[in-house]
Amino acid sequence: MAMIGIMAKHYFFDIDNLKLISFTTLPIILIVLSFISISCILRWLFISIQITDVGKLSANTEMINFIKTNSQIHIYEGLSEDLSTIVHTYEKSISNKRVMLEKAFRETKTLGVILIILLFSIVIDMSNRDVKPTTTTTSTKATY
Repeated sequence: MAMIGIMAKHYFFDIDNLKLISFTTLPIILIVLSFISISCILRWLFISIQITDVGKLSANTEMINFIKTNSQIHIYEGLSEDLSTIVHTYEKSISNKRVMLEKAFRETKTLGVILIILLFSIVIDMSNRDVKPTTTTTSTKATY
């Protein structure tokens, strides 16, 4: 992030060297794309770590009365239905989190490619900048 900030400062405030279509505009575009990519990665990571409400077994007086008044077979059947619903909600929640993590991972790979292209475009841009030729002066000193 620090590198992107330093490069953005150089490219955004060096208006004299900015042309409409050149190697100077490519790093600016790549810096914007990398910021968008980082934002997407963070969004998907925060969505994946978001706490979701999943089912739980009820322990209220109604459930206790159900256990006291029914036979074991009915109790097991009722509990298995409840547990099946709870497991289904857990699986759905974990599946959604896995999808978000996969999106974040794919976007991380894309960000890596963008940053490599950004690095190469900055190197190319720096080498294409006008380099002032060094002038050498020769002195002709007469000896008497």
